[in-house]
Amino acid sequence: MSYDISIESPPCEKCGHTDSFEWDGLTYNLSPMMIEAIGPGGIRGLDGKKTNDVAPVLERALVDMRARPDHYRTFNSPNGWGTFDSDGEEVSIPVLIEKFLEACKRMPDGIVRVS
Repeated sequence: MSYDISIESPPCEKCGHTDSFEWDGLTYNLSPMMIEAIGPGGIRGLDGKKTNDVAPVLERALVDMRARPDHYRTFNSPNGWGTFDSDGEEVSIPVLIEKFLEACKRMPDGIVRVS
């Protein structure tokens, strides 16, 4: 099982352009790590929040994860599916958090959706 994360962004009032972000398949095995990094509720706790409120949370999480990688590795899934260094698809969790943060900054009026 996994979380799918997206940002709903309103269209530009001037040109109608819309932007998007999707992060599909964050394994539930990473939930304890996400709670440690993000706080109560972890990733699921971000659902329905405005991106401009989520960005500072992600910034703090990213700084902490980069400062204490060995600490976060203690939350690695015992079965190896979902680790600090890979979400199961050879991409590290800090890199994914950074992409999520960049999208939040790019779409400050967006709403985070987690399903």
